[in-house]
Amino acid sequence: QGQAPVRDPSALERSIEDLIKVLFDIHDLDRNGLLEERELVCLNECIAKLHHGQDFDTSEVRATYTALFREKLDPDGRPVAYPRFRRYAREVLDGVDDDPEAQEMILEQFV
Repeated sequence: QGQAPVRDPSALERSIEDLIKVLFDIHDLDRNGLLEERELVCLNECIAKLHHGQDFDTSEVRATYTALFREKLDPDGRPVAYPRFRRYAREVLDGVDDDPEAQEMILEQFV
């Protein structure tokens, strides 16, 4: 009583994959099929300004996301294609929670 129905694991996996692709597409601001360091930085600077106001100093945000891009995606700051972004997204999700249903909910919050 009160238990949610068990989801088909393959349907859940497809949902997670679809959400990761949507997340990539959101980050790919110029729609060239690559995530560029400047896109990741720009998007997060915009989010910071939305939260803290237009006068917010984004230098720390810029430094944080430039470092993240270089540590997790490409050490030289070169643009990365979806497969590399997907691997990183999976690493993050697995580090937060290894339950696929939780991962799906996390991704739904991101998109």
